[in-house]
Amino acid sequence: MTFLGIESPRRKRLIFLLTTYIIIATVFLFSGQGGPSTSKLDDDVLGSQNTETIYSSIFTNFKGVNKSLKIFKGQPLIINFFASWCTPCVQEMPDFEKIHQEFGDEVTILGLAIEGITQAQKIVKTTGVTYPTGIDDSDLLTEFGGIAMPTTIFVSIEGLIVDRYSGVLTYEDLRNKMTTEFGI
Repeated sequence: MTFLGIESPRRKRLIFLLTTYIIIATVFLFSGQGGPSTSKLDDDVLGSQNTETIYSSIFTNFKGVNKSLKIFKGQPLIINFFASWCTPCVQEMPDFEKIHQEFGDEVTILGLAIEGITQAQKIVKTTGVTYPTGIDDSDLLTEFGGIAMPTTIFVSIEGLIVDRYSGVLTYEDLRNKMTTEFGI
């Protein structure tokens, strides 16, 4: 008798393929190499995305209070989606904090966790993040076109999504994007 009946070559090949897929997917997930991808939005996409759509979106702060993105109206906004299990997310959070400390009067950074509040609060505390944070319990990551973790969305002063980026952003990357997208 064989273990789990794995004696046929077909089953062995299937298990090998599944195992290989899981290993490769795990490596991409934890290394942040599933990206980076950036998608410069064209005029058709920008035209269909209006200020009402962005500013009417809701997230929940760490006190459990629903907040509208409208509170960020009037200043460029960078929304960074993160999770404690996402190593690349945790890796880039100190660079977002550095940008917040240096340019917080010119651009707002909002960190939104795609997981429970307890895990999110722990990672925010561990990384020393002081910019606004909350929970994406409205599936904004998907609504704003995010496809991987981490994903960062750049929103113009008018409330339009002008760029989205999946993958790790360094301090230098953020500075370049702020200059390109916001003229900062």
